[in-house]
Amino acid sequence: GGKDVLFSSDGSGDWERIPLDEDITALGVDRNGYLLVGTAHAGIFRSAASTLSAGDAAPLPAALAIDDVYPHPARTRLPLRISCRLPVAVTAELSLTDVAGRRLAFETLRADDAGRGNAVLDISSLPSGPYFLRLRSGTQQSVRRIVVTR
Repeated sequence: GGKDVLFSSDGSGDWERIPLDEDITALGVDRNGYLLVGTAHAGIFRSAASTLSAGDAAPLPAALAIDDVYPHPARTRLPLRISCRLPVAVTAELSLTDVAGRRLAFETLRADDAGRGNAVLDISSLPSGPYFLRLRSGTQQSVRRIVVTR
């Protein structure tokens, strides 16, 4: 029927048909590779396994990414904590810019053995408004919009 989804638990291409009682209104994939399925009345569901791997956990892709910003929206009385994914052998620059592109803060990040980088930025002097975090190394970059509130 029209309210079915196909499911493969091992990535082999052997698909199982699963009937749904609800119409699917939205599909998406979160930044960790989990499939998100939205329905009109029953809510949003997340897949049990990441689409980045079938079976054993797959390594993170060798690309720059700003994985997490806490707290968000950012509060000026708290430091901004940022977690980034980096190819293991790179040094990257994390910068905070305003909407006009002026660099207000920056930090140099080096990847740890797992390809992660962490930063803490002091945003206590910033006025409320939108800003951009930009992670850059060589020709690769990742940009994430944040909002600062008082």
